[in-house]
Amino acid sequence: MDNDNTDDRPILKAGQVYNMLSPEGWVDVRELTVGIKRSNDGVTVEIWPIEATEGNHRPIATAFAPFEKPTRFKRLYVKNKRW
Repeated sequence: MDNDNTDDRPILKAGQVYNMLSPEGWVDVRELTVGIKRSNDGVTVEIWPIEATEGNHRPIATAFAPFEKPTRFKRLYVKNKRW
């Protein structure tokens, strides 16, 4: 990956909320690249160095957060809520 800011990639803006439409996305943060991966069970975030070497096949850090299972109350509330 190249850390060149002259390309046409979109720029994330502070204070803006973004919705992830694809199952995977990447964001460059200085010398790191952050991978966000959505699955049926939750979200995994991996942090990699942008300048990954040939022998470096593992992320610096990884985190997983499961999606909350809706309770019966929450399902009824959402089902009956009027927008």
